[in-house]
Amino acid sequence: EIQLTDAMDALMAQQAFYAYEYEGVSHDCGSTLGWLTANAALALDNPELGAAYKEFLKSRL
Repeated sequence: EIQLTDAMDALMAQQAFYAYEYEGVSHDCGSTLGWLTANAALALDNPELGAAYKEFLKSRL
């Protein structure tokens, strides 16, 4: 995974630095399982794909 802490420290030393506290669902895509989980959640939430993808998953379980 890319670590940005050094760049963030350097930026804060030169100027104001702002952040946003995200309250939604997040996924760690730094592993194969995390990436698959994120994509499955995205597909299941998609109005055009969700129902068909859910049926596909049921057929595989």
